[in-house]
Amino acid sequence: MPVGKGKDFIAAVESLTPDGGGDCPELAFTGIIDALNSGIKQGSPLYVFTDATAKDSHRLDTAKILAKTMRSSVYFFTTGLCGFMKGSSATNLDFDFVFVLPRNARSPLPIPHPLIGKPAHIILTVSTANKINGESLQLEILNGDNEVLNTTDVHSLPGKSGAHFSASFSTPTIPFKLKLRGQTKRGFDFERNSKALVQPSRVLLRVLYSSEDFTVPISGRGLVIFVAYNTGSTENFQFEVKDSTTFNSSVSLSSRRVFHNRIGFFYTWFTAKATATRGSVDTVMVTATGETSKTRVSSVVSLMAV
Repeated sequence: MPVGKGKDFIAAVESLTPDGGGDCPELAFTGIIDALNSGIKQGSPLYVFTDATAKDSHRLDTAKILAKTMRSSVYFFTTGLCGFMKGSSATNLDFDFVFVLPRNARSPLPIPHPLIGKPAHIILTVSTANKINGESLQLEILNGDNEVLNTTDVHSLPGKSGAHFSASFSTPTIPFKLKLRGQTKRGFDFERNSKALVQPSRVLLRVLYSSEDFTVPISGRGLVIFVAYNTGSTENFQFEVKDSTTFNSSVSLSSRRVFHNRIGFFYTWFTAKATATRGSVDTVMVTATGETSKTRVSSVVSLMAV
C-alpha cells in the first residue's frame, strides 16, 4: 500500500460485502502461502478474513516459516465458526528489524534468527525516523516476562532516508523480545516493542544454490544445495524434505556430521510429479534436526515447474 493511502485502505475494507459461505473448512493456509508468494514487499502485513476453520493444517508450518522469512504479520478476522464473524487485531508498530551476518566487502546476509554463541547483528527500520532523535535510540533485549537482559546502543546507517539503524548484542540462549527506546525531536520519550518473540538457535539452515534458478524442468531435475551452520557441539544432523504436491525430492546423504562452528552441506534433487503442469509453483519446506541435541531448524524454497 502506498504511503499516505491508509484512509483509502480502511475505506476499501469497510466497503467489502461478504457473501456466499457454507463451504467450510477452507484452504486458509494455502491462501496465506499463495499471498506470501505473490511478490509482496518484506514487512507487509497480511489480513485474513474468514468465517471458517482450516482444512489444510498440514501447511501451517510452511505458512509460519514464510511469514517469518518475509517479516509479515498475519492478522485473522474470524470466530473460527461458519456463519459468524468478529474482528481482532494488533496495533502496527513503528519499527521492524532483520538479523544479518556481516560479510567482508559485501552486503550483510539476512538470516531468520541469530545464532547462540555468536554476536547478534541487527538492522532496524524506523517508520517515523524523521520525527525522532536518532542519537537517543537504545535497544533493550527482554525475556518473555519483559525483564531486561541487555541494553545496547543503536547507530544510524548511511542513506538518504535516515530510517535505517544498526545494533549488536550478545545473543541470549532463550527466546527474547526487543524494545526500542528514545526521544522524539520535540523531546518526548517513546518506546516500541517488537511483534513477537525471537527464537535464537545454535543452528542456521538456508539455501546456498539452485542449479536452475529455482525451477524444475518437467522432463528433468533441479539441484538445490542447503548449508547448515552449527555453533553448538559437533553432531550428526538429519536432513528431511516435507511432502510436496508438485515435486518429488531425492536427498543425497540425508545424515551429515557438522562440526562446532563449521558448516555442512546437504544436496537435494527435485523432479516434477507426473501431475505437474508448466508454471505450477509450490513451496517446499526442509528441516535439519540434530541427532543428539534435537535442535530443529527449517528453511523454505519456492520452486516452479517449467
